[in-house]
Amino acid sequence: MGAAQALANFYFDDAGLLVRMVRWTRTPVGFIPTQVDYSDYRDVAGVKFPFKRTVTQTYMQMTIELSEVQPNVTIQAARFAQPAPVAPSPNRSRGERRGRPSGRPLIPAFAAARHHLRGLRHRLHLCDVLRQRRGRPAPTAGPRASSPTRAGGTPTR
Repeated sequence: MGAAQALANFYFDDAGLLVRMVRWTRTPVGFIPTQVDYSDYRDVAGVKFPFKRTVTQTYMQMTIELSEVQPNVTIQAARFAQPAPVAPSPNRSRGERRGRPSGRPLIPAFAAARHHLRGLRHRLHLCDVLRQRRGRPAPTAGPRASSPTRAGGTPTR
């Protein structure tokens, strides 16, 4: 995406309240949308606030419903203290068994993209196998390069 193009789309109702935001995240397989729907707006200290949010991505949907919002509440500094370190497990982590260092987990977006690409490769392989069984040539580069044609050059379907 160029510098002039937006990475998010915002949708408002007639009263000017945000009802939907679609955010586009760049991944190795292209842009992936995340949609957030806002509803159940209530007045909190003179400001309209959405008490319900529904987050939808390509592989999941999650609803967040708030029962109460308290603006400008004093929070004790101890709540922000760093927790005590956790002792390492004597067993190797799942990541180490797969050849990845335990401190570097696979990023979920990349894992989903890798899984998606494996599925595509598998489906393409199955298509090639079916073509070979039917006596059709394997596809070559270019659109519609493998579509069989009738006499006279018109494509068959």
